[in-house]
Amino acid sequence: MRILFLTPRFPYPPFRGDKLRAFNFIKRLSRDHEVALASFIEPEETELAKDMESYCHSVTTVPLNKTRSYLNCMSDVFKKTPFQVSYFRSPAMEKAVDGLIEEFKPDLIHAHLFRMAPYALRHKNIPKVIDLCDSIALNYERFLKYRRDALRPLYMIEKKRVEDYEALVTKEFDASLVISPLDKEYIKQNPKAGKIKIVPNGVDVDYFTPDGEDKQDSRLVFMGTIGYFPNYDGVLFFLRKIFPSILQQEPEAQFYIVGNKPPRDIEKMNDGKKIFVTGYVDDVRPYVRSSEVFVCPIRAATGLNNKILEAMAMGVPVVATPQACEGIEMDKEEDIAIAEGPDDFAGQVVKLLNDGKLRSKLSSNGRRLVEQKYTWDINVDKLEQIYDKAMHKK
Repeated sequence: MRILFLTPRFPYPPFRGDKLRAFNFIKRLSRDHEVALASFIEPEETELAKDMESYCHSVTTVPLNKTRSYLNCMSDVFKKTPFQVSYFRSPAMEKAVDGLIEEFKPDLIHAHLFRMAPYALRHKNIPKVIDLCDSIALNYERFLKYRRDALRPLYMIEKKRVEDYEALVTKEFDASLVISPLDKEYIKQNPKAGKIKIVPNGVDVDYFTPDGEDKQDSRLVFMGTIGYFPNYDGVLFFLRKIFPSILQQEPEAQFYIVGNKPPRDIEKMNDGKKIFVTGYVDDVRPYVRSSEVFVCPIRAATGLNNKILEAMAMGVPVVATPQACEGIEMDKEEDIAIAEGPDDFAGQVVKLLNDGKLRSKLSSNGRRLVEQKYTWDINVDKLEQIYDKAMHKK
C-alpha cells in the first residue's frame, strides 16, 4: 500500500505525544508499505528531515510561517473554524500535497490531527483516515478548570469551535481514530459525530526496558514536556500540595522533573538538593530507571499518557491521579497505585518507598501489561486493519 502521511509537526525527534505517535506509526508501517511524508517544519528542525528518510519513500517539508499563521487566525476570528486549523492553513502545503498526489499516487491518505484535515479532504476520490489522537475539546474542558491566565477566554471560544469540528471530520473521513475510549465517548456525545475507532499509543519495549540502572533510595521522577499546560499544572500541583507532605514523612526524598521546555517558575524551584529540574535530556531512561517511584499528578488529562506506559515498561512503579490513567486498560489495584487528592497521593508514594514487595509487584505487573496490550506493533496491526476497511469503502 502507498500511504501519504500528513503531519502538522515534524515527527522527529519523537519527544512528545503527537510526534511520538506519528513517528512510530510511520516507522512500523514502512516495513510493509511505502510511506510518503508531508509535514510542516520549524526552521531549527530543517536538518532533521534526513532522519526520517530511512523510513519514508519521500520526505516533503513546508516551513511554518508563523507571521502568516497568526494573520490567518486574525482573519478567521469571526468564523467557526478552529484557530488551530487556521494557524496551519498554507497554500504551500496545499501545493505540496497536490504534487504528491500526482507523483506518488497514494492508495490512502493518513491525516495526523484535525489540523491537517483540509489537505486530505481536497482529494475526494482517495480513501482517507484521520487520527484525532486525543479529543482536544475534552482537553480544553479539563484544563480550563485550572487555567486562570489572560488566554482563558480565547481557549473557551476555541473549545466550542473544536468540539464541533472534531465531530464533523469524523463523518467526512472514511475512518477516524482516537487513542482511548474516554476520547471516543466525549466526541460521540455530539450528534454530528460519525464512527470512531480506538487505536491506543504504544511503547517500544525493546528500548524501554527495566534493566540498566541502580535504584536511588527515595528518588521520585516525572517526565514530559513541562511547558505543556497539563504537565506544567501537574508538576506545580505536586510541588505545592504533595511533595511537602512526602518530605515530612521521608526527609531524604528527592524529586526529578525531567523534560523539555520547563517554564521559569518551575526552573526556579531547582535547589539541587530536593528538587532537580533537568530540562531537555537526550535519554530519559537513566532518570526513570534510577528512581523508586514514578509520579504522574496530572489533573487535566485526556487521551492516554505514554509517560505512564514508558515508566511501566521500565519496571518503575507508578502513582497517578485517576485522570492521568483513564485511557489505560489496567487493573487499578494490581498494576498501578491510584491516588485521590493530595494527602492520598503523598500516602501512596510514602507507602511504595517503604514497601519493597509492593514496588516489585507493581514493577513486574506494569511491564507485563505493556507487553500484552501496549506495544507499537500490536497497535499498528490494528491501524492496518482500519486502513484495509477504509480502502474497501471506496
